[in-house]
Amino acid sequence: VSAMLPSISMFRMAFKGNLGLALCLFVLLVACEGKIQDPLEKKTCVDHDPDKPLWKKKLKSALAEFDDTTTKMPYEPVDEISLVATRPLPFHLGVRYTMRYTTTKQTECNVKFEEYKLGFLVSKMDCFKFCLF
Repeated sequence: VSAMLPSISMFRMAFKGNLGLALCLFVLLVACEGKIQDPLEKKTCVDHDPDKPLWKKKLKSALAEFDDTTTKMPYEPVDEISLVATRPLPFHLGVRYTMRYTTTKQTECNVKFEEYKLGFLVSKMDCFKFCLF
């Protein structure tokens, strides 16, 4: 927060003491920070090849720590897996990913998670059954 104070005071000076307007513009700039950056290309990340055992181990432990029992699915063999890096997190903290995997029992899971230098944080997991017609 202390790093933001010089920016707020600059905005305040620029708008001749109108702190409300300066604060609104500051919040707008912070909210748009991720959109102003060059978006990360949507592609499967080469460093996180799903065929590598280390990647599978990291992902399995991340999903095990995700304790939302309403969406946690019982283990089913994974049929197909894809990983997309959606965008970098603000302030270079890490990268946000969306992973989609399909199991052999026709369950599709979308897992949103963030990768930090110290490991993974699973923020959301949506699983649903789908039918092939």
